Amino acid sequence: MEKICCSNGSKCISQIWRIARTTRSSKTSRGGLGNFSTCSVAHFFWVITIPVIWSAAANSMMRKACVAGGLIAHELAQNIRFVNEAEAATHEVIRADGFQAKKGAKFAVLDCGGGTADMTFLELVNLSPVRIREISRPIGAPAGATRIDRNFTQVLETIFGRRFEKIKQTPAFADLMLTFEDAKISFQEGDSGGKVFRFSQVVEDYNARNPKSEYPLSEFASDVQRAMQNNPRFAQIGVRASSLTIPMAMFREWFDSIILEIIELLNEAFENSNTRQVSTVYLVGGFSQSEYVFSKIKAALSRKGIQLIRPDKPDVAIVMGAVRAQLAEAMSVRCAQFNYGIITSTEFDESKNHDKSKMRKIEGKDHIDIFDLFVRQGSAVPNDYETEKKPYIPLTESQKIVSFKLAIIDSESLPNLVYADDRRISIHSEVKVPVNTRLPFNDRTVYCQLRFRGVPEIVLTNSEGYSLNEANGLIIKAGGW
Repeated sequence: MEKICCSNGSKCISQIWRIARTTRSSKTSRGGLGNFSTCSVAHFFWVITIPVIWSAAANSMMRKACVAGGLIAHELAQNIRFVNEAEAATHEVIRADGFQAKKGAKFAVLDCGGGTADMTFLELVNLSPVRIREISRPIGAPAGATRIDRNFTQVLETIFGRRFEKIKQTPAFADLMLTFEDAKISFQEGDSGGKVFRFSQVVEDYNARNPKSEYPLSEFASDVQRAMQNNPRFAQIGVRASSLTIPMAMFREWFDSIILEIIELLNEAFENSNTRQVSTVYLVGGFSQSEYVFSKIKAALSRKGIQLIRPDKPDVAIVMGAVRAQLAEAMSVRCAQFNYGIITSTEFDESKNHDKSKMRKIEGKDHIDIFDLFVRQGSAVPNDYETEKKPYIPLTESQKIVSFKLAIIDSESLPNLVYADDRRISIHSEVKVPVNTRLPFNDRTVYCQLRFRGVPEIVLTNSEGYSLNEANGLIIKAGGW
């Protein structure tokens, strides 16, 4: 499954890169910003936005997809950064004309997008230059607008049957979905009647592409009637010649199921003592353009005494904010999204309740592999924060390589002892440092610490304080917070 997801992701990324080069090249021919088509990916710094609810493993998979898709040369590449979508949007919100917070004010950004609803909680630390800090971990839910699209396409799949896969590939179907998108945005409380969608051009495009299996337009109405009879959920759908009418009651049902989950997310959000002083929520994302969504969320927040503001162009807040996040970082303190540590081997010690079944022998000595915690989930982590250095000594005199695995665990309650085979652990990256065997054994110690600059980096030094990162070109970055 992981290979399939990574493969699909890399195909999408490759296509985006191809389109970007073509678009920039066409602008160049009209007096644009330069010859983009001759540039390689290494010339650019990439900012990738990811949902808050993604696991550490999913973040790592995205990095692998970026390698496979050609955006970066390898997983340790330095010309890429991952930012969660709510944080990216925040960088645009705080610079928007409608931003009203004063120094010390606590606010939240709610990103309602296609796949998820993500939320981050912040305090305005300084106005000039703008500085903000997270006051609680970001949260999210799989409550996005594409679920409404799926409800609509399920209706069409029931109507068209096996033909639907080929119908989806027609240009007219893409236009139909744009019409559906407009209908979603314009839908409001109190709308009556239904939303009408016409299919004559869709059928015409299908027949032009599939002359051996033409679909007579005259069969459309009867196929809709059959779908209505076979599925009680579609009983209210209207049909007339080549058009389909989705009643407002059905539209409302599709919206409400998602909005209910978003409101549950809001209720969860403000149960935290750190977030109860939030007075304003800024609503962004493509789904936030819907007047119905805006009115429902506004009503839910007003009952808590919280103001809802939707800035101009909320649909592009994430992509614009991602650029701002890289050019002018405003986040001074984050709450660690995961537990961060290093997988290491230590001598077996029965007094520390080590599990004998996990013991392994290395040159006759008993060792055990554990997760060595550096930063606990939810901890306040300033930008450029560096953890204390921890010493790692080679296990044997003959050892020529010391391996460091950056490990991430998504768990709010972590015991003091976690074994390396814990299923919650995601290994993001591994770096191997050569050991100078000519040195006395006690001088072969490698010191490891984590540095936080938007994302964690492993920093390695030897016993003399010399940077092994610079010597070996090694910096590991985690896929996300």
